[in-house]
Amino acid sequence: MTNTKILVCAHKEGFVKSDEVFMPVQGGKADATVDLGIQGDDTGENISHKNARYAELTVLYWAWKNQKKVDYIGLCHYRRYFKFSRLPFREVKIMPVEKFLSAKDTEFNPDKHLGKYDIILAKPYLSSYPIRLDMISVVCFYDFFVLKDIINNLFHDYYDSFCYVMDNNKFHHCNMFITKWEIFNDYCEWLFAVLGELEKVIPYREYPLYDGYSRDLGFWGEFLVYVYVLKHKLKVKSYPVIKVEDGVKPPPFRKSMMHFFSANISFLVSRPLKWWLRKIPR
Repeated sequence: MTNTKILVCAHKEGFVKSDEVFMPVQGGKADATVDLGIQGDDTGENISHKNARYAELTVLYWAWKNQKKVDYIGLCHYRRYFKFSRLPFREVKIMPVEKFLSAKDTEFNPDKHLGKYDIILAKPYLSSYPIRLDMISVVCFYDFFVLKDIINNLFHDYYDSFCYVMDNNKFHHCNMFITKWEIFNDYCEWLFAVLGELEKVIPYREYPLYDGYSRDLGFWGEFLVYVYVLKHKLKVKSYPVIKVEDGVKPPPFRKSMMHFFSANISFLVSRPLKWWLRKIPR
């Protein structure tokens, strides 16, 4: 029988799914002012005190260093979970807690849901512009080029994949995935090596769009997962992400379709704009 652990990252009180597969973990427990009564990311080898910058990745690091004998591992959030069915054009679906707990397509089965694929990722988000333009619009402009240089100089095998992701208009968001432990272990070796180098260079910054928290390294990690996937030619199976009831209604199907087409058309029109990003001196 396979041992599967899907980490449910939480940092405040609220609903979290907990059973033999879904494992709630409190992120940033080392500096938290509240004890959620669940496993913390501050035991064993950990970077819990860096949660302000790494966000949910401190939970990922804790699992990487401390979980044993796990066959499949994944990460989701206290409000966001995978819905293991494919709904066309529907990126996020809102679901009340009661319905979520009884929904059969929120239960993970490795053979059924992964099958011949290597990794499950969130259904890709479509931007109207190349991803690099999206990134520098919400984070520090300088930090993007620092990360680009780090990958080019220290992790050059990943550079082409990095540029491909940044030149296109989709990415698999939320830092959510499910995969085999062997892939997870190799991914974490690379991810935390990259972010460790980035942490050495860029100072702590507060990004106003993210409630006054930096979360910068966690934000960059959200983009790097697909860089890793492309570099290693992993077979991806994507599923929609559902939000457990937060009072926001899902967009109507017609609006979802309009976003799908308008994002792609806008992206094609905007592609000539990407040249200036390559011309800016570092």
